Amino acid sequence: AALLDLGQQVWIRQTENIRDRAQADELSRAALGGAIVVIGAYRYEAATPEALEQWSGEAPLAVLDDRAVGESSSEVHIRSAQAMFNLNSLLVGSNASVEDLAIFRRLLVSVGLNAELSDAVLDWIDADDDRRPNGAEDREYLGQQDGHRAANRPFESVDELIEVRGFTPDALAKIRPFLSALPESTVIDVNAAPLPVLAALFTQTTSELTQRLERARKEGPFRDAFDFRVRAGVPPAGVGTYGFRSRYFFVRADGRVNRARRKTDSLVFCPPAFGVGRVIWRADVF
Repeated sequence: AALLDLGQQVWIRQTENIRDRAQADELSRAALGGAIVVIGAYRYEAATPEALEQWSGEAPLAVLDDRAVGESSSEVHIRSAQAMFNLNSLLVGSNASVEDLAIFRRLLVSVGLNAELSDAVLDWIDADDDRRPNGAEDREYLGQQDGHRAANRPFESVDELIEVRGFTPDALAKIRPFLSALPESTVIDVNAAPLPVLAALFTQTTSELTQRLERARKEGPFRDAFDFRVRAGVPPAGVGTYGFRSRYFFVRADGRVNRARRKTDSLVFCPPAFGVGRVIWRADVF
């Protein structure tokens, strides 16, 4: 009888755990759905970190069912994915985007890395087998101990950089906060970009320029290219590489029920005119 009772308790606990995990997932999905609604409001508004921050934090609990679910909570955090430099903007067709490449090289230098690493990044995503002076193609990668080929396709994740020649874990850690890997070429949203990314738009980056940009953004979002040039004091070098709105957003949604938890990161696309935002991908965060 005691053994039967123990088995029943185990079964009940397992059933409760399954229920809690399912409800935690529903809370996470509901938080993501709420974030998509919020993101739609930034179709015509500047998605500054400060503006998005007001929507981040504890999210309203979804109604799961009529039963008590115990201790429950839900959180969501939204940030512009176009605040970072998009690695997949480096190529236009089969050719390097000269202006985006210059921005990327300045960004590498600003975090203490060699600008020549950009050659290996371009070789990783272009379709040919022609090695750039400081790059690497299949021949170089296959000769390594963990031999593999160059991807010859756009980046699917910034973490993929660890496979690219010259990018050590330390190098990746330095540059990663300022990069994204979006499904198409995008402009940098100057109203959301961190200062190192913003400063990389300019040919000559000085501490004076960085301070001026910081002061200008505190006054309010940049409205257009003229406003940006005037308040920055000097024209940015990358014409066509920056903008004032975001269409791609990262959303972290976290649902908890008792001891069960479902935390996910998602990339959400917001159409520039009409339509509801859609999830490009959703992945678990452990």
